[in-house]
Amino acid sequence: MSQQPPVKKTAKTKKAEDSPQALQEQLVVLQQQVQNCQEAQRRSQADYANLVRRTAEERQNLVQYAEQALIQDLLQPLDHLDMAANQLQDKGLLMVTEQLWKTLSEHGLEQLQVLGQPYDLEKMEVVEIEDGVAESEAVVIKIVKQGYQLNGKVIQHAKVVLGA
Repeated sequence: MSQQPPVKKTAKTKKAEDSPQALQEQLVVLQQQVQNCQEAQRRSQADYANLVRRTAEERQNLVQYAEQALIQDLLQPLDHLDMAANQLQDKGLLMVTEQLWKTLSEHGLEQLQVLGQPYDLEKMEVVEIEDGVAESEAVVIKIVKQGYQLNGKVIQHAKVVLGA
């Protein structure tokens, strides 16, 4: 607001400013200014609270994304290690792979349980359908590649064979 130069008060102007009507008008103007300031303060507080909330959400999303990217990069080598451990029946290797999977599960990684389940587009990718089986009646009879979800979000679809 621009300030006006002070007006030299004379007895005549003093009486006019002191009139009840003039005082009432000043009161209304001052009350409006107080309301405007209070509203601006409420908006500022709400903006600050939203900023704090958004920043916390973004930080959490960044951590989850970083964790998800790392886990996705580890899935294929871990699947291969798991296959080798099962093929060789090496107890030490089996213990290591179990410990790795346990650690990843503590971070929210879960295998998709699809064997014997009807086809679900959200979790599966069909690589083969047995002859003579209608897709609506088909269930998963073989898992070609295991699927995973991280904290409830599918990060790798299961590659499956459907049959009766």
